Amino acid sequence: MKWFHTVLYGIGLLMFTGCSIPRNYFILLPDDDGKVGEIVVENQAGHQVLSTMGAVAEVVDRQTMPQHEKPMSISDIRKEFQGIFETMPPVAVRFILYFKFGMAQLTSSSQHYFKENADKLVKSVKTRQPCDIRVIGHTDTAGSSVLNFKLGLARARVVVKKLIALGIPANQIETVSHSEKELLILTPDNTANAQNRRVEIIIH
Repeated sequence: MKWFHTVLYGIGLLMFTGCSIPRNYFILLPDDDGKVGEIVVENQAGHQVLSTMGAVAEVVDRQTMPQHEKPMSISDIRKEFQGIFETMPPVAVRFILYFKFGMAQLTSSSQHYFKENADKLVKSVKTRQPCDIRVIGHTDTAGSSVLNFKLGLARARVVVKKLIALGIPANQIETVSHSEKELLILTPDNTANAQNRRVEIIIH
């Protein structure tokens, strides 16, 4: 459908009805952790924002502004659209671990976080077979770009070793360094920032 535009900040479910007049329903779903993002449903006539779990918007045509419909419970959504849920791939999950300044060593809080979430991480992999796992190393802007690329890669490799130790096959893991190119917190050059010194594990 080329006549409407959506901006997705959460997890949305797009439904097409089978009647002669094409209608499209957007339903906001929670992620695996129960968190709810936001969906902006927009066409030429206007837009609606969905920001609560089970919120529904209907798009009839390009000249009609998207309309809010009665919210649906998760159980009702799964019952109504059971066939769609059965064919949908699991939503990607993300884990973030933080590192000490200038080092490929986890902070104590991230070491604890990894241990606490190890079972959840393994379960996320098993429920998505076959799946792809990306381990992305990041740095802050302190230091040169060349050194930061190497540091981001070293951090990612530390996490990969931990994943393999949990029994996750190495051939399912892609190791990447984004160094200082994708800052979580925007900073000037040569700025230390604890939140940017991280590794992301993305399972999809």
